[in-house]
Amino acid sequence: MIRSELLEILACPQCDSPRLRYNEHNSAPTLTCETCGQVYGFENGMPLLYTDNAEWAPKRREAQGWVAMWKELGIYDLSQFIPELPYIDSEPWATVARMFDAALFQLSLRGDEHVLDLGAGEGWAAQWFAHKGCHAVAIDIVPDQQLGLGRAWKRMQHFNLAFDLVIGDNERLPFQPDSFDVVFASNALHHSDYLDKLLASVYKVLRPGGRLVAVGDPLITIFQQESDATDGDREKAHGIIERRRRFHEYLIPLWQAGFRNIHFEDAATFWLKNAELYPWMDQERYAIEQNRLFGSTLTTRLLTRTMLRLPRPLAMGLLLSLRQGSLLMISGQKRG
Repeated sequence: MIRSELLEILACPQCDSPRLRYNEHNSAPTLTCETCGQVYGFENGMPLLYTDNAEWAPKRREAQGWVAMWKELGIYDLSQFIPELPYIDSEPWATVARMFDAALFQLSLRGDEHVLDLGAGEGWAAQWFAHKGCHAVAIDIVPDQQLGLGRAWKRMQHFNLAFDLVIGDNERLPFQPDSFDVVFASNALHHSDYLDKLLASVYKVLRPGGRLVAVGDPLITIFQQESDATDGDREKAHGIIERRRRFHEYLIPLWQAGFRNIHFEDAATFWLKNAELYPWMDQERYAIEQNRLFGSTLTTRLLTRTMLRLPRPLAMGLLLSLRQGSLLMISGQKRG
């Protein structure tokens, strides 16, 4: 069964038509596009809204890789269900919780918004949005009934909440234009090879004035090459897409997609007032200045001293370009 609220905003990922007809068969429900004739099935109660072609092939391998890695790590079991996510003390969840609180603070939700949880995993963020009264939709590539979105059913049952689940491609979101007030992503953007396509797709499905808030994506500095980063090697070995981008490689495609009022923070700086931020950056610069740029630390020292004299938005851009270990927090708005 598919809820009418979801059916009203879906679009065919093949031709973008909103004319999707739900065919309720006892064992095998489908969605049929009345424009191009494409038929989409369901798995574990979730519509499979993607075109199974060469573009989807890496996502299929990635979905299989997540399951293989979970089994290897011994967490492929519903008995491992943790209802409190992300609010647990152990890392990385403690950091995720701080960033999620920062996202909620930025969004200041009324409780009637339409929210898309992008790269939703098991849907913990969608659950919190639904708890606040929002119409939440979670999208991911993993339909597995033990983990990924398959675990979201247990989450809904546990909290007696309802939100919608879709298996689909973040780079070709299967929703009609202007469907969402908010798109939220936690640790999701770095799992895309084509960030420009993903951000353009997000921009399309946001309503005028709608906001993208993304947290937790790792950065590399201007002193590093992407090949230097090894923190995603285990995932890559399982076919999972792991990208490490520089700050400007997020900023440019955001702007090109049409986003404005773009704001960046490091996960460590969001709650710092300016009176606290600049002394903190002054301490951080000593580690940064060990790096050579154009063969000299002199250039690096010039940049760090400039950073301390800039207004916060520009200072943050430099900090995120220079500081190793930053976790990115992004917000941007669709023009109204």
